[in-house]
Amino acid sequence: MAEVLTVVGWAISPLIKILSDKAQSFASDQYRWFKSTPADLLRLSASLSQLQATASALSRRQRQRRSPDPHQSAWFSQLKDVIHEAEDVLDEFDYLILLSDSDPKVTRFFSSSSKSVKRLIGSDELLNRLKCLLKNIDDVNNSSQRLIQVVDADSSGSGRESERSFCFSHVTGSVLTEDTVFGREKEHADIVAKLTDSADRLCSRPVPVVAIVGDGGIGKTTLAQLVYNDPQVEQHFNLRMWVCVSDKFNEVNLTREIIQAATGSGENYDSIVNFAKLQRILQDSVASKRFLLVLDDVWSDKEKNEWESREMWHKMLAPLQYGDQGSRILVMTRMKLVSDIFSVRKPVFLTGLPEKDEWLLFKKSAFGDENTDEYPHLQEIGKKIVAKLKGSPLAAKAIGGMLRGTRSTRDWNEVLDRDIYKDTASALVSSYLHLPEYLQCCFSFCSVFPRNWRFDAKELIKMWMAHGFIQQEKGDDKRTEDLGKEYFNHLLAKSFFQPLKQGHRTCYVIHDLMHDLAKSVSVNNSARLVGQKRKSLSCTIHHLSVSSNNLAYLKNWPGLKNLRTLLIVEDHAFSLNRIQDDIMQELNGLRVLDFSDSGMVEVPESIGQLIHLRYLAFPDSLKRFPESISKLLHLQTLSIPKKTKLEKLPEGMCKLTNLRHLDVDLEHIATISSIHRLVNLQGSVEFRIKSEKGYMIEELKDIKYLHGQLIIKNLENVSGMEEACKSELSTKKYVKVVKLEWSSGGGTSISNVVDADVLQGVQPHENLEELHIIRYRGATSPSWMEQKVLNHLKSLYLINCRRWEAMPPLGQLPSLKLLHIKEACAVRKIGPEFYGNFHVGFPSLQELELDDMPKWTKWYAGANTHLFPRLKKLKIANCPVLIELPPFSLSVRKVSIENTKRMSCLKLSPFPSSKSINFSLETSYTTILPDSLLHQEHIQAIEFLNVKHCNETFSKKLSLLVSLKRLRLCQCAVTDYQLKICLESLVSLSALEIIGCSNVASIPILNEPNCLATTLQELHVQDCQILSSLNFITKFKSLRSLVVERCEMLESSSFPSNLSSLVYLSKLSILYCPKFSSLPEAGLPVSLELLHLIGCNQNLTKNLIEKRGIEWEKVSIVSKVVIR
Repeated sequence: MAEVLTVVGWAISPLIKILSDKAQSFASDQYRWFKSTPADLLRLSASLSQLQATASALSRRQRQRRSPDPHQSAWFSQLKDVIHEAEDVLDEFDYLILLSDSDPKVTRFFSSSSKSVKRLIGSDELLNRLKCLLKNIDDVNNSSQRLIQVVDADSSGSGRESERSFCFSHVTGSVLTEDTVFGREKEHADIVAKLTDSADRLCSRPVPVVAIVGDGGIGKTTLAQLVYNDPQVEQHFNLRMWVCVSDKFNEVNLTREIIQAATGSGENYDSIVNFAKLQRILQDSVASKRFLLVLDDVWSDKEKNEWESREMWHKMLAPLQYGDQGSRILVMTRMKLVSDIFSVRKPVFLTGLPEKDEWLLFKKSAFGDENTDEYPHLQEIGKKIVAKLKGSPLAAKAIGGMLRGTRSTRDWNEVLDRDIYKDTASALVSSYLHLPEYLQCCFSFCSVFPRNWRFDAKELIKMWMAHGFIQQEKGDDKRTEDLGKEYFNHLLAKSFFQPLKQGHRTCYVIHDLMHDLAKSVSVNNSARLVGQKRKSLSCTIHHLSVSSNNLAYLKNWPGLKNLRTLLIVEDHAFSLNRIQDDIMQELNGLRVLDFSDSGMVEVPESIGQLIHLRYLAFPDSLKRFPESISKLLHLQTLSIPKKTKLEKLPEGMCKLTNLRHLDVDLEHIATISSIHRLVNLQGSVEFRIKSEKGYMIEELKDIKYLHGQLIIKNLENVSGMEEACKSELSTKKYVKVVKLEWSSGGGTSISNVVDADVLQGVQPHENLEELHIIRYRGATSPSWMEQKVLNHLKSLYLINCRRWEAMPPLGQLPSLKLLHIKEACAVRKIGPEFYGNFHVGFPSLQELELDDMPKWTKWYAGANTHLFPRLKKLKIANCPVLIELPPFSLSVRKVSIENTKRMSCLKLSPFPSSKSINFSLETSYTTILPDSLLHQEHIQAIEFLNVKHCNETFSKKLSLLVSLKRLRLCQCAVTDYQLKICLESLVSLSALEIIGCSNVASIPILNEPNCLATTLQELHVQDCQILSSLNFITKFKSLRSLVVERCEMLESSSFPSNLSSLVYLSKLSILYCPKFSSLPEAGLPVSLELLHLIGCNQNLTKNLIEKRGIEWEKVSIVSKVVIR
């Protein structure tokens, strides 16, 4: 079967058709060629069409054979070579045309005579290559005559019917995920019990490991995902991490991945290569947390024995010992030896699914949501197929997905009768062979990537585009990218890819067995050269990934000139600053060149010779672009990470007229002159207007296909409405975000009028979702804000529009969810004109922020208007004279009012007493609770109160805060006595933060009885410079966490000697309190699990680090101690 796949795996017909059409278009082109050239091009088109018919017939015949035909294999090998030759020749004709468009001198030569063309580009060689190509194609066509005889009527008839029946219509729905898991109930319950065993009967140090052992494709990962997302597991662990290990163990990379999974911050740790430093970061990331770490796809290192492997993992996972008691590691592996290495006493062995569960999985894959009762005959056949699948879930999904596109009994019986059930791999082969040829191309290409590679779907589609795998039908106006997305979703729906969530983004992986399949179908077309084990490479290889330390090995490889793809992957032991010129010059057939995983700093000028290049990606280490980049006229994608060290883009970027994706920092895009020539740009653009050619706003006119955001700066350089209209923003229907920005400056009365005209002239398209207007100097809003132009707008930012006197009727925008208005210095009142002419004002708005409006005094509602029915968050800041608010909806849950001195005049609308409502208030008002703002219903509903800069006595209404659970006092002038009155009034408080309160000298003793004795669980005191006493905190019997930070007066005597009486205290942190020199005399609570002592008395720190003295005896009972 592998040999058969080797032949038909290179799906050839789609590419041949593209080349045939291209040759025909060149033949009828308006440019003047040599006299014989058009005829030769037409002959080439016809010959390619003949080859396509033959190749399609033989591919169908080959799929029906049970053993490979060596004659067909040889013919396909010849065909492959000649098609790539044709692709290069036609690409050079195309380059000639692009060159003529980009250089006026070339255009003049073109318009004169064919002799000029020959002299200009040396096309004698090109035309000779065309004639040689025609001869080679004739030879291949002639050699196919004998093979054509074996393609009988059956293969041309039933084969075509079968192929049609297995092709499926384009999928446009959402991505298919594992929303239902069939079977595995016992294993699921068993693993959850092992992970959440509160008795911790498993050894507590090192972290206990649970293992799932089973063959590839048997469902280990799916079962682990089910466990990982089980509500009981989610509740039991306060930190969950998922890391895929694979067979390439690297302690530095793996530690980085665990850190990123633990922090979830998106911070990049790639620059840290010191293993010890990474381990310290990992230790801090898991310290005091009860975590679950899932290690998927763990293998045993073949070069190490069991003891060496155990030591390697013990060293790697040592920082995890600082996690909380009850932490667990869950390992998935195909190898029983791995569970032994992790000292797992009773691994969970996963075998095949029971037949009834596999039938349910197969039925879901084959029928989706269709009613299977309508196909009783197919159900009968399907159950027979399932009986042969031996319990493999992956095979059930693959075969079921393959049959999803047909309801023909003949097709289902054909699958039943085939010899594809020996193992899971055979079933996957059959699934692959039933893909349309264009999808076979796309999937087999993925073999060039390493196992467990995390695919970004958009980048993969760009690479498919670069190779011409995506076929645009005549008359189809879909973007190639959108068609590529449909291709990807086809493969995803057929289980060739699997989704993997990483925070807020989703990447995709290929299952190990599917990756093996991709390798087998592209064995002579794709290869990887990584690590120290070098292998001889066939010259037939067209797609290659190579580690940077192996680049020099390619220097004398004769196959360099045949490469279409080159991926350079990172080798941490080898630093690649620059690729050698002599290697670069041999790569002139490349379509895809990806340096993004290397550490390259500089690229040689010879890269400009790679005229076929479509996809080019660089790492963030790149400092300089060669000017020759502007010669890559076929380039579609140029990618550099946003956090790059790149100094500037090269001159002549505007010549790259085929460029669709310029994925670089927007500040670099803003430097491109004559950007109007980049008519195919699809992403985001920043454009800075200047009063000089190449930078005027009319440059934006022809860029109609942008799909990201469009930032237009320096609008003060536009002369008026007529010039502004030349940008034709209203035609850019794919742009979702527009930012319109004027430079800072006061302006004049004349410029204010001009600005109003300019804003009127840059009307966006009605599909716009987000709009920013910044430093606009006009006094009026544009008419398009009052019309139905912005019906799809979701977010609106009006920033520093200082002369805007009256707000436009934004309340009539039906989709608006977020509105931020800042520095509207001329606005004095907001009333009915703000809400529009509809009965409901702001029907969808959820977040409203009004900031720095110094003249704004009144905000009132219209007589017959229902306002803000969905508003959840309201922030009013720096509005010193505001004295009136309109009624707000009951939906408001979070109110923040800062630096609004006349807040005593403001009032929110009341809640109905019958509703149960959670409410959050943040205020920097002079009293802790603004009586006038809140109704009693608000006060009773507040769960979180954040008060800043309070400098007067606390409100007597604190006793009404019956729902308050968290209180934060920040930089308030509260005294110890006021704090005492405050705390005695609160009946539900569980967390208290006191930050930067300079008058607090102690946590006061409260009168008995008081509720805080049983409710307060967290106390955090920070930056309180005179705080010297915490002696009464033992009254808070339920305290679980105590953090004291940067309190310079705090001493050892500040703590109660009987701190050990806090029997629930599990966390104690004393940070940067230099006078703290000893722990409480009676020691620490036996319940304490985590102790942080950082930046305290130097002698105390030294003794504890050296583990000596009476202080160490007090600390030694704590399971986790961090001392620095």
